[in-house]
Amino acid sequence: MRNEPSFKELLMEAFGDNPISWMKWIVVLVVFILSFYILVFKIFGKIWYKADVERKIEKAQAKGNVLRGTLVDSYVKYHEDSLQRTFVGRYQYELKGVKHKYSTSFPFEMRPPKVINLYYINSPKRLFCKESYRHNPFLGILYLIGVIFPFAIAGFVAKLLGLISV
Repeated sequence: MRNEPSFKELLMEAFGDNPISWMKWIVVLVVFILSFYILVFKIFGKIWYKADVERKIEKAQAKGNVLRGTLVDSYVKYHEDSLQRTFVGRYQYELKGVKHKYSTSFPFEMRPPKVINLYYINSPKRLFCKESYRHNPFLGILYLIGVIFPFAIAGFVAKLLGLISV
């Protein structure tokens, strides 16, 4: 039978047997959890909420800023470097008795529907529709930073407390 170290012995080897060292590691863990919570849930959660298309649609509907767009023309745009294609639809809508055009592309090979709802919050020059909404990759980058940054903060605190040497 092999003499394998117990879980307690492994912890003592990793973090030492000094109670002050253990308290320092607990401080680092608390700093990590708090920074993760503040960055991801509080700050980036608010950014995500403001960028959410459902919330924008509700806001536009509450203001009565909904227009109906009717499909006038559509075409397929082929990408040179891949087999993917994008459908583009041109719509016509009426605002205050004047006819305007709105053009949009649709993700995931979605064909343009015959009629769509167009929304705007403050200015009809900034129209959007739910069907062609794409997620913003900038938000994904922010979340990636939000996940990595607490590790950097915790590492900095561990370095300040003398727990690690870099």
